[in-house]
Amino acid sequence: PGEVASRLLEHASVREAVVISRQNRSGEPELCAYFVASGPYTVDELRQFMSEKLPDYMIPVHFVELGKLPLTANGKVDKKALPAPANVGTREKRHTLPANPTEEKLAAIWKEVLGQDQIGTDESFFDRGGNSLKGMILSSKIHKYMHVDLPLREIFACPTIRQQAAWIQQKDERQYEQIPVAPKQEYYPVSSAQKRLYVVGQLEGTGTSYNMPYVFHIHGDLSVPSLEKALQALVERHESLRTSFHLIDGELKQKIHSEAELYLERYHTRNRLEVNRLIEQFIRPFDLEQAPLIRAGLIEDSENREYVLLIDLHHIISDGVSMNLLFQDLMKLIKGEDLPSLALQYKDYAVWQQSERETDLWKQHEQFWTDELSGELPVLDLPTDYSRPAVQQFDGEHIPFEIDPGLTRQLKKLVEEQNVTLYMVLLAAYNVLLAKYTGKEDIIVGSPIAGRSHVDLQSVVGMFANTLAVRNRPQPELLFTDFLKQVKERVLSMYEHQDYPFEELVKKLDTGRDLSRNPLFDTMFAMQNIELPAFELPGLKIRQGEFSWKKAKFDMSWMMAEQESKESLNGVVEYSTHLFRPGTVQRMIHHFIHILRQIVHQPNIRLREMELATPEEKQKLLQTFKG
Repeated sequence: PGEVASRLLEHASVREAVVISRQNRSGEPELCAYFVASGPYTVDELRQFMSEKLPDYMIPVHFVELGKLPLTANGKVDKKALPAPANVGTREKRHTLPANPTEEKLAAIWKEVLGQDQIGTDESFFDRGGNSLKGMILSSKIHKYMHVDLPLREIFACPTIRQQAAWIQQKDERQYEQIPVAPKQEYYPVSSAQKRLYVVGQLEGTGTSYNMPYVFHIHGDLSVPSLEKALQALVERHESLRTSFHLIDGELKQKIHSEAELYLERYHTRNRLEVNRLIEQFIRPFDLEQAPLIRAGLIEDSENREYVLLIDLHHIISDGVSMNLLFQDLMKLIKGEDLPSLALQYKDYAVWQQSERETDLWKQHEQFWTDELSGELPVLDLPTDYSRPAVQQFDGEHIPFEIDPGLTRQLKKLVEEQNVTLYMVLLAAYNVLLAKYTGKEDIIVGSPIAGRSHVDLQSVVGMFANTLAVRNRPQPELLFTDFLKQVKERVLSMYEHQDYPFEELVKKLDTGRDLSRNPLFDTMFAMQNIELPAFELPGLKIRQGEFSWKKAKFDMSWMMAEQESKESLNGVVEYSTHLFRPGTVQRMIHHFIHILRQIVHQPNIRLREMELATPEEKQKLLQTFKG
């Protein structure tokens, strides 16, 4: 925001300015500019002026004119006193209004998905904060409300409301089919994902590898009874939190309990080292036959009004999107709000998924994936520091890293120029890294996806996340931009067939079980679009905390996330300590960032011309040689 405000202050009609990141109605961050005018202007002019030196993603969504900027006693801008954009008048951009009923319907859906009110029919979905995940939600809502399929690839090709309306008007209807509520039974079928997690959980050594622990720091006057009441209400609201798993006549089933008590484990300490020990002690294996498969703990330093809330769930009942839903519900319940009833629960999805196996669409998905992974499947074989254990071990470590704001801006500029997403650029670069390390030209990388392509599933808590086996061929003679186009095409095709479960694919391909590694791929790459926001409740501040989680499900997993407040990209590499030393992983991170620098400076570079060695490494080698 500082760089954005500096550019705004260069305008002749702006005397004072501050730019902050605010959450919109959907909880997504967006830039808002507040300024004091010293002359005539229009918001169109301000946007145009800023776009001459800044990329689109750095142009504020809202421009708010104030008589004066509110100040604190220290003379600094009081950001908390700045009004929400919707509550003030401003000479906002004159948006192109919808010209027909199709555009009107689309505009309403866009507002819902993006959490924004003023959207012109000629604005790009991606310029207004859209990404692949939101694109898939947009696609599913268009299908529900307009009975037309608009695949994600068409959202890239037609990114404005006007273009999408024209595309839709030429298409035949495909009726939206609601997911039905399952008839009441004692035991329900499980989903494919649940079945796989159950099987993996039985393997020796998995321990807590499929736990989902979260830590939240709370400052203020916390009412522990109110927290306990809210946690119990959460369990009563979501059936997944009252579910246990049982083998009935050799077949895995899930049972929904009418009641399940969530006991809040309470600890008292001021010692920070003791806090870390208590967190480690709190995370322990679950018995899948005993509900609830969620735990809650509270580390209290009530004298200093400091608390650490611990939440741990088994992955078989939850995923990243679910945790976001649960956290938002918990905040509302702590405030005493009434929540709307849920139309569907996870067991309804599991029953529906089973019925989908007989459809033509399921067969199309299956055909796509068997074609995609036909022939001899490549084994990556990254060079390791230690011999691979005969049976996969799940002990791991994490190394965080940051891609600085300057490089992040250049990457986003490349994203705009190539009409791709940040995930696609980073995935392409990661493939280049792996190709350089292994010499392979055929690489499969696992990549998680939310798995909620049906609009009815957006608010349901449970394990929906699917894993895509993304196969790319980084051939040395390719230009990076051409390889990026291949990656984009591959990813979009896979998104269209994302509903075919990974575990079904493994079974269908029948590659044989190697107990020393995961099926199909050894490394994962993820772009995190889900961020648990910091919350402020009356008298309370709540933010998500970090802790050392010494587990690794794969040889190596790379996770990237945008940091709006820092204008940078954050990453973390989770790696198996049975295979790699920390220094090896750190070196790979340096090489990855070096690859990113090369592609932003020379997007048309051939893959074979890209180098791993950083200038610092070359200098060291030269000094060693001279020595």
